[in-house]
Order: sequence, then C-alpha cells, then structure tokens
Amino acid sequence: RLPGSMIKDWIFDYVCGSWFRCGQYENAMQGYGKRGDIWSLDFCARRLNKDYRSSDYSKVIADYAPDSEDLAEYLHNVCSNLESYENKYRFINEDKKEFLARFEKNCIYGAKRSKGHNKAIWYYAAAFAANLDGRPHDAANTLKLAKNVPASQYMKESLRVLDMMVDAQIAP
Repeated sequence: RLPGSMIKDWIFDYVCGSWFRCGQYENAMQGYGKRGDIWSLDFCARRLNKDYRSSDYSKVIADYAPDSEDLAEYLHNVCSNLESYENKYRFINEDKKEFLARFEKNCIYGAKRSKGHNKAIWYYAAAFAANLDGRPHDAANTLKLAKNVPASQYMKESLRVLDMMVDAQIAP
C-alpha cells in the first residue's frame, strides 16, 4: 500500500463519481469530503438541490470537509467577491444581506467543526462578513475567537489587518 498515492487518489475520485451517478449521494459526498475535494462537493450539492444558494456551499464544506486544503482559496475568493459585490461574481446568487448573514453563520459552524489549522480561516471569514454587513462589534467578537486558535503567520497577519479595520470603525 502506498499512502498518498496519485493512482489511489484518481481511483477514489472515480469511485465517488460512480456513487453519485448510481444515486448513492451521501457516499459520494462523504468520499469527496474525506479527500477534501470541496469543488466536487459543490458539484454534487448543486445537482441535488435546485434551490441551492451560494451561501449553502459554506455549510456543505463545513459538514463534509471543514479542514480541506482548498478552504483558504475558496474563502479568500468569497471575501474578495463580497468586497466588489456590485460585479455579481459567480459565488453570489442571492441578496447580499441574506448572503452575509448565512455565510457568517456557516463560517462559525465551520470553525467549530474544524479539527485543525482551518479554524482561524473560518473565523476570519465570519468576522469579515459581519464587518461588511455593518456589524463591527460582532466582527470584533469573532476576531477574539480567531486569536485563540492556531494559525499560520500569513493568517495571523490577515487577522491583525482586519482587526485594525474593525477597531477603526468602532473607535469614536
């Protein structure tokens, strides 16, 4: 047995795809989640739910792959797209205020489900959403949670920058 084998990974992807095509949706979702393949999870979730909203995706990731290596890229894209919401990027297909509330809630949930290094990333995204929604006090409280979990140096710096932004909005 070769752990982390590329061939083993390819085969597992085919198995998950087969489960999905055969109607064994939960097996497929669990399998993709186990591999941390958040992009395939999104594909499955979109096919299973006609009323799927952009904010639902963060909940799907939190349920199946809260510690995915691709999480930082996904959350970074969402936060970047939220800043320029007027451009209607692909991540958002619902009212901005509704999206921010659901996204924040799902990110807090994801942080609680995460067992590893992604807790800080989840908290950062939740605080970012709260701040963008005009609730800097809530963002500050979430940032306090983020400071108490392990994070990479880059994430620590990102948290510090967001904290400075939030503090500036709260200051009289």
